[in-house]
Amino acid sequence: NKPVELHKRTTKLITRYPDHPFSRRAAYENATMLREAGHFALATELYDSFVKLWPRDSRVEDALYWKGKSMIMAGDTLSGREILKTYTTKYPEGRWIKEASLLYR
Repeated sequence: NKPVELHKRTTKLITRYPDHPFSRRAAYENATMLREAGHFALATELYDSFVKLWPRDSRVEDALYWKGKSMIMAGDTLSGREILKTYTTKYPEGRWIKEASLLYR
């Protein structure tokens, strides 16, 4: 499976060069690629790692939203809703506020 194989290669680079500016972008894009390919559980893990590793990055808001939505898509509705509730609290004027508010109810 190409997305999973690319994920493995990207993860090796991120692990080897965690402080390189490209690592942040690669980590976020890796999670997004897997989500778009339907690998929601793996995407959830990667978005979670992204938020924890780079909490001040400009993509953290998006990563938190997509983590919650990916959890729901992976079948973990309760946890996904909790993440989206956290998103609405943390980002009341956020980019995804309407979508998150509808999904966590």
